[in-house]
Amino acid sequence: MPIAELLTGAASLRKILDNVGGSIVCDLQSSGVVTMEAQEASGLQETSWRAKPLFVFITVVIGITTETFVYGVVIPLIPFILKRFPSIINDPSNVQLIVSVLLASEALVGVILAPVLGLALDRYRPRKWPFVFGLLLLMVVSF
Repeated sequence: MPIAELLTGAASLRKILDNVGGSIVCDLQSSGVVTMEAQEASGLQETSWRAKPLFVFITVVIGITTETFVYGVVIPLIPFILKRFPSIINDPSNVQLIVSVLLASEALVGVILAPVLGLALDRYRPRKWPFVFGLLLLMVVSF
């Protein structure tokens, strides 16, 4: 490995470790091989409550429970709900088609918008406000 690549790699690793408070230990062995070892800083600050394993676990459980509820209870009831609205469905035999179109349109919008919104969020650094806007929009749409 050329020395320029080694120095570039060491500089990038040093930048990463400086951000978290770590250091690099370089050792030149008798065979001429340079080894680098990253060491964590001993006095790192305590992590945020959002990074605690219990909070992450509870968040995942709530998300899975919500998804299971929606797909296990709400979606099977959609055909029965649609039959109560004759203005939406002229022919009751079209219920399956309408439910399929509803579910597919949700997935299609997600597939199209996920990369676009992901790129937009990656370019917008303070990520707090786009997420707050999205939550507010979700709250308005849900009612």
